[in-house]
Amino acid sequence: MKTAFLSRKLLAAALATAFSGAALADFSTPGLDPYAAGAGFLKPQDAAWGGWTRSAGNTLYAEWDVHSDSAEDFWSGTPGDPQGIYGDKKAGADVGSYGVAPGANLYIDYAASSNTYISGMANIFSGMGTNPSLLNVHLESAQTVLTGPVRVAYQMEVMGGVWSSIDGYGVTLGGLAPTFQAVTGSTDFTHPQMGVTMPVARYLFYWDLASAQNAYNIGFTIDGGTSLTQYSVDIAAAPVPEPETYALLLAGLGLMGSIVRRKKQA
Repeated sequence: MKTAFLSRKLLAAALATAFSGAALADFSTPGLDPYAAGAGFLKPQDAAWGGWTRSAGNTLYAEWDVHSDSAEDFWSGTPGDPQGIYGDKKAGADVGSYGVAPGANLYIDYAASSNTYISGMANIFSGMGTNPSLLNVHLESAQTVLTGPVRVAYQMEVMGGVWSSIDGYGVTLGGLAPTFQAVTGSTDFTHPQMGVTMPVARYLFYWDLASAQNAYNIGFTIDGGTSLTQYSVDIAAAPVPEPETYALLLAGLGLMGSIVRRKKQA
């Protein structure tokens, strides 16, 4: 169940502006900077889950906001279909990237997501209805820069039909459930063109993997009436626990040992 749905007015306006050409980048829209203080997104150098500097050394990074780059062939249609709505869709990282191959893309499987298109704000919009949009963020290393355990952090912002449970998005990495997930921010946003107010939510997911991968595929679902507005992936060697973490672990093990000894004596 969702906390809110896009209104009929919003749907009509979104359809009217979907291919209008003058796309509005949400990153530059007041109130929709996900990195604003307390908004929800963090760079790994500023995050408790991070501990590395984005775009430095052996790290990978890719981030998406505006989906209107025709060079990335978002609309890969067929002859006679100028909108390209019958092809799988993809969009390249436009905010920035580091250490990843040029094929870093968001993919949308049209066969399973026939109601998905670019909105007038250059977001991925899953149209009203019961069909969800099945999305896949794919990236590969430009070279072998990571070995051993790694942490993969995925942040995303959605607007409109926001799931009341974070589990509703079904986010996985290569089929694996996240090691950790959390809602990191929420707000209401009034569309500057439509005058409609809708909820915005931001989420964090990360995975701790035993070894680096050649390719990373993050799959998830957004339901009808939802826009995927911005998202990023940061990958680096898994953070080394702080000394106090080890101290807590050793203290816990010692406590468990004393409990076992007492049970044996009893």
